[in-house]
Amino acid sequence: MYKPFLDHLERSLFQKFDLQSRPIPAGLESRVSDRGKNPATIRSWHYQCPELRKIRYTYIDAGASA
Repeated sequence: MYKPFLDHLERSLFQKFDLQSRPIPAGLESRVSDRGKNPATIRSWHYQCPELRKIRYTYIDAGASA
């Protein structure tokens, strides 16, 4: 997911819905991979609200050269 889109997605969701954070299993919320030349950062979010049962998305960033 492209970072500017992630920012837009979060702004839009929080403006339109009363999101409540949901737990993510320990160790899966945020990780940094040490494999390859470009370490990748992986981050996940999980929300719920009365209108939407589940909102879950993951962002992976391994840098511009990946």
